Amino acid sequence: MTLQKTIALFVLLIAAGAPAAAGQAAAPAKGPTPAAIQKALEYSKANNGLSLLILQNGRLVFEDYHNGYAKDDTHLLASATKSFSGVLLAALVEDKIVSSFDEKVSRTIIEWSADPLKSQISLRQLLNLTSGIDPGPIGRIVPYAQALQAKTVGPPGTVFQYGPVPYQVFGEVVKRKLGKETAIEYLNRRLFRPIGLEMPGWRYGQDNNPAMATGASLKASEWAKFGEFLRNRGRWNGLSIIQAEQIEELLKPSAANPAFGIGFWLEASADIESEETGRSIRDGTGRAPAAKTAYRIIMSAGAGKQRLYIIEPLGLVVVRQGKPSSFSDAEFLSRLLQ
Repeated sequence: MTLQKTIALFVLLIAAGAPAAAGQAAAPAKGPTPAAIQKALEYSKANNGLSLLILQNGRLVFEDYHNGYAKDDTHLLASATKSFSGVLLAALVEDKIVSSFDEKVSRTIIEWSADPLKSQISLRQLLNLTSGIDPGPIGRIVPYAQALQAKTVGPPGTVFQYGPVPYQVFGEVVKRKLGKETAIEYLNRRLFRPIGLEMPGWRYGQDNNPAMATGASLKASEWAKFGEFLRNRGRWNGLSIIQAEQIEELLKPSAANPAFGIGFWLEASADIESEETGRSIRDGTGRAPAAKTAYRIIMSAGAGKQRLYIIEPLGLVVVRQGKPSSFSDAEFLSRLLQ
């Protein structure tokens, strides 16, 4: 389908509008205009973009592939992989393999039980990056055994610090909890297969364990399925895959960083890049302002400007994949949602 035909289809879908309440006339569905989509596309392409795909209320309304990238190509999600760990934890809680999001890590990693700080770290704090353990070098796949030896740099719950080590610790927790079934096998059974998501590959470390912080690669269309699953709070084709109340837990911010939940960014912030370098944030202070929009935005974000935006009031799921550049969330979203 040509770009012009795709935009024309989007116009028709907007004109169709949302279902009206009883006794009310149907109002046009709000969303990006064709001109806004074109501006956002041009900006993304100029900043090493590879794909741009938009769903509205579950329907494909726009897609384009560029700069040598094709529809069936897969691309590393980098740190956007972290969002899968959040959903994995939600499933473990629902399946009663884990007692709650606030279960202590030391209940499984028993060698942490005698440590006055590590013994107090919860699974929630591991994945919202406020555990207080050294987060490790950005972009490296740290072996699980090495992650368990990481030093504490502060009390749990007080400082947000970005890095892969807490997610690798979570990988070891899952490994011990599940026994013979791997984390990826569990995700396939509980999430990927039920929503028809094809996960073509996952990076593993030298210890032959999955990289929970950075390992997933996906086509744009497959990543969009994950976004739609989240937009519908754990439902797919009318069926509950993971209960909405568990998904809502992933979207609760920490006191240390109100912009980050359990594996998800809760706003599109100009400060994300500095946070991804490992800068510490204490009590939400010292952060750059979020992109100015009138809408709540949930986001998975990875190096190279991989982005999955869920813009809930508009029913939008937006996938943007790319290579390293000066791409700005604020600029992209201001064009798309103008």
